[in-house]
Amino acid sequence: VVIFDGLDELFDPESRERVAQRIAAFAVEHPRARIIATSRIIGYRRKILTDAGFAHFTLQDLDEQQVGTFADRWYSLALSDRPEEVTARRERIMRAFRESPSIRQLAGNPMLLTIMAIIGKNQELPRERWKLYDHAASVLTHHWDVERHLKNKNLAAPFIGEEEKKEMLRRLAFKMQGGEGGLSGNHIYQDDLQKEFESYLSDRFGQSPADATTIARAMIDQFRERNFILSLYGANLYGFVHRAFLEYFCATAFVNKFEKSKEITLEELKRDVYGAHYMDRSWHEVLRLICGMIDEKFAGEIITYLTDEVNRPWPERFSDNLPWNISLAAQCLNEVRNLSTVAEPARSVLNAICSLLDHTVMTEWALDGFIREQIVPVAEAIGTNWPQREVLAGWLSKYQLPVNMTYYTSAPGRFVALVGGGNGELYQVLLELAKHGGEETRCILPFTLAEGWHEESRTLPTLRHLILEDSSTFVRRMAVRALAEHFGDDAGTLPLLYELAQQSTIDVARAAALKALGDHFRDDSRVLTLIQDRAVNDESPSADAPNSEYYVRERALEALAEHWPLHPDTLPLLRERAKNDPTQWLREKAERLAEEVREKLGQG
Repeated sequence: VVIFDGLDELFDPESRERVAQRIAAFAVEHPRARIIATSRIIGYRRKILTDAGFAHFTLQDLDEQQVGTFADRWYSLALSDRPEEVTARRERIMRAFRESPSIRQLAGNPMLLTIMAIIGKNQELPRERWKLYDHAASVLTHHWDVERHLKNKNLAAPFIGEEEKKEMLRRLAFKMQGGEGGLSGNHIYQDDLQKEFESYLSDRFGQSPADATTIARAMIDQFRERNFILSLYGANLYGFVHRAFLEYFCATAFVNKFEKSKEITLEELKRDVYGAHYMDRSWHEVLRLICGMIDEKFAGEIITYLTDEVNRPWPERFSDNLPWNISLAAQCLNEVRNLSTVAEPARSVLNAICSLLDHTVMTEWALDGFIREQIVPVAEAIGTNWPQREVLAGWLSKYQLPVNMTYYTSAPGRFVALVGGGNGELYQVLLELAKHGGEETRCILPFTLAEGWHEESRTLPTLRHLILEDSSTFVRRMAVRALAEHFGDDAGTLPLLYELAQQSTIDVARAAALKALGDHFRDDSRVLTLIQDRAVNDESPSADAPNSEYYVRERALEALAEHWPLHPDTLPLLRERAKNDPTQWLREKAERLAEEVREKLGQG
């Protein structure tokens, strides 16, 4: 096994691309070698290694169960002499994980989770991310003992305490973000690092050049022996032990210059920091942290600036210029502790997102992915605490979307459910739209109601009504999916889907019901029998039907191949359909599915 670790650590894009090409060439020269290359997502371009045959995998954050297991094991070791305290400390971590979206974001990272465990050993965890970073920085700088390395040099530096160390790190992070690689890299050469430390010691404490050099060298020597908050990455190359600390100290540097030393004004902060860097994702964490640290009034002004002034007017098509200002504004809103103080900026963000949802599926699919990946997670974090969420009622009543696209995008309905969920006024609007709204609006209602108003008494009857009575086949499909996913444990769901799959006169409804049965009820023995029967005997599609995805026999064959590939009847049935199905394109598809099943059985 050959491992190329940290492709992202090459902060020059051209160098990174050259190294990726060399890795690809190495793979070609050594075809039997198992090769792993790692990189952070930001700044990584996958084409070179994809073309060389590399498969791509994304490491997922630790989930709640994994965090709990880690906390159990960590505290069992750390408190081996006090086993009775392990459960309480574990619960402290898990309580913070459940109650704070910010903590959940950080706890998914193993290194940051370790630091959280250290902090949680002696105190409650802070809810704000920046405060947690500050505590973590304190833990790491506490072990950075400058005095110990100066004893044999007949020199003392009692003036360097925790705050002074943090100030040096702020200066260092600020210098690094202004360098050639900017925040896309996390490196500084030893000579530059030493000059920065020397400059601080001379400017702040009046140290002579000779003493400043001696102290700076002693401090840097520590990083050769042990990683504290800075680490030796290679010959004469240093960086923060984790990128999170580069971002945190860079953010605190800007906050100090804005709030403490008054070196930059609010207008300069907006224009020269947010306006200049909102498109650069490597800056987003810094920009979010700044909003969490400064006064909420100023954070609100920055959020409004991002939504109302940046990237305006919107282009007819976003293409490569995605609306990062809107996602960043939403993320900055999530950093504000007291959301009631930024009600109007929150309304501006909500209006912008609604406009974006209108814009997305009407113009381009890339924007739908952007909303799912960048906007929906913020809605999950803020949820029903979003101020001014009643704005959604007015937007929904005017919602227009090409109906044939609605089936493929869950973003609008999911966003409404996450932010508006439980709101009585909005619920009444949704119920009214279920009866009298346009087809494009009714299409997003099933998942919106099922996710945001799951426990309300009229939600399940409304879903059933949409399934059985709605005039739109698209609406029926969405309602079937929502029913199976969110009300699968209701006693009436399985019988209804079973009845639909057998008796509905609408092809799309039968197909949707079969897919839902296969996806959610495959442990019921009757379901397999039904799907096998429908794969052969359903009349949809007809012999001359065009290739589409709304046909019953097609859905049934796909379900068998996906959920029952190892069942002894599946491969013979697929082979039989490949020969005898009346529809030519479905015979071809049955052959492809049979080939996939043969491979799973080891017969390929």
